[in-house]
Amino acid sequence: MRADHYALKFLLDQRLSMVPQHQWVSKLFGYDFAVEYRPGSLNVVADALSRRTDGDLQLQLVSEPTFQLFKDLRHELQVNDELRALRDSVVAARGEPWHVTGGLIKRGARVFILVGSALLPKVLQLAHGVGHEGSEKTLHRLRREFVVDHDRRLVKEFVRSCFTCQRNKTEHLHPAGLLQPLEVPS
Repeated sequence: MRADHYALKFLLDQRLSMVPQHQWVSKLFGYDFAVEYRPGSLNVVADALSRRTDGDLQLQLVSEPTFQLFKDLRHELQVNDELRALRDSVVAARGEPWHVTGGLIKRGARVFILVGSALLPKVLQLAHGVGHEGSEKTLHRLRREFVVDHDRRLVKEFVRSCFTCQRNKTEHLHPAGLLQPLEVPS
């Protein structure tokens, strides 16, 4: 059972955080496990969870998570003239993967944020404040959910000005000054 737990954790972490496989392979070497396919008729546990016996299944409530940041982005899209003009001609101006959905300008599934937006520092803080791991990882986190023009330059400037990163940054230089020779033993 423990091996199955680690195999499942491996698959979930691989999917969620994009951890390279070679790091997990070394952790899984010590366990003896097998992954087996079971058809739906033989997989009784999953079958019981996925099938409902009651005949009157009705949809009671449809809900989705709403976040204040997206509400603020929608409000900014309504207020900002430049964003409204872009929203009205987004497909013609930027091309096919761009569209307007749910009151937000999107490229595929990622939300567009204007470079001059008042919410851009908040979005950069969300992407960087997770672990203060530098500009590359912050850039990858930002690009998962958002599209910003000139994002690499903006992220580098933001990380360079981050107080926490600068305070905890280690210096990679050799100590200054000349070497002092040791006394010759007698």
